[in-house]
Amino acid sequence: IVMKINAIAIAVFVGVAQGAQPMIGFNYGAKQYERVINAVRKITLSLLFIFCVVILFLFIYVVCF
Repeated sequence: IVMKINAIAIAVFVGVAQGAQPMIGFNYGAKQYERVINAVRKITLSLLFIFCVVILFLFIYVVCF
């Protein structure tokens, strides 16, 4: 069970990273550095939120069951 949850979490992180690459790359190439910084911040905060929710869910699941 743990390995399946781990695989799903890694798939989410890799998917977000691969989806962000064109957005960051195009804006960097267009010399719109402020948009690059904002995108990296939003992506980082989104992944942090997702990570915290998953960890909270797993903690509650392990403690309750």
